Amino acid sequence: MRAPGWGAIALAAALVVGAPTIGAGAARAAEPPPSDSSSASGRGEREAKARELFAVGQYREALALYGKLYADTAHPTYLRNIGRCYQNLREPDKAISSFEEYLRQAKGLSPEQRAVVEGYIREMDELKRKQQETADATATKPPPPTRTEARADTPAPRPAATAAVTVERAAPEQGRARPRRTAGLVVGGLAVAALGVGGVFGVLAIQKTHDSDQHCKERCDQIGYSLYQQAKTDARVADVAVGVGLAGAAVAAFLIFTSGSDDGPRADGAAASPRVRVVPSVGVASAGLSLGGTW
Repeated sequence: MRAPGWGAIALAAALVVGAPTIGAGAARAAEPPPSDSSSASGRGEREAKARELFAVGQYREALALYGKLYADTAHPTYLRNIGRCYQNLREPDKAISSFEEYLRQAKGLSPEQRAVVEGYIREMDELKRKQQETADATATKPPPPTRTEARADTPAPRPAATAAVTVERAAPEQGRARPRRTAGLVVGGLAVAALGVGGVFGVLAIQKTHDSDQHCKERCDQIGYSLYQQAKTDARVADVAVGVGLAGAAVAAFLIFTSGSDDGPRADGAAASPRVRVVPSVGVASAGLSLGGTW
């Protein structure tokens, strides 16, 4: 057999050494670029995070991520997601703008997909109309009165009612009745009238309290509460009237029982000029009677 030449041996050695280098170059050409792979991985993580935030109701945070994803990729699907975030945030103008831009950019949408997005737009139009109606109603409603402003329908506090009864007499004249006794009879008549008024209001208070009890078995209804308030008012009037009547009766008794000294001479020889002043005072939550005079 003829031995191979040096040229054949050199060619075989070159093929054996060069084979690993060719295979390694082919393997590197089949791998994706490192930068593209890491970018896709980052987008996937941000998309997953945005979906998680949207699912738990954190629409503002999800909106920020979808905005960055759209800025990086310009993919119209992110516009739809942005619109959904604005929809749940109840910002109709921005939601409508995002949905309409999505419909312009998205290609190949099925009629069903387009109908869903158009339904979102109609929903946002209705929300926008309701928000405008609420804003108009709020703008036309007058502001509530402040604490320092007096309300027009609030009645001013009633001042204490004061009445004065003054009984005076001149020097005694022949044939005239005794003035002090006359004053006592007048005050006594007023006292009797006050006691009568107190008695009437007392009876009314008792009757209304009884009627209120019929409406307050377990819990008072509106009628029972109204009757109870009326009974309290009547009872307060009765208390004041009876108090004034009793005080007036005491004053009348004093005047009548001391009327025998009307004609007596004074120490300086001047004629007596007695004067009696009775001043009942009735306020919102108080009552009184003051007595003064000279004799």
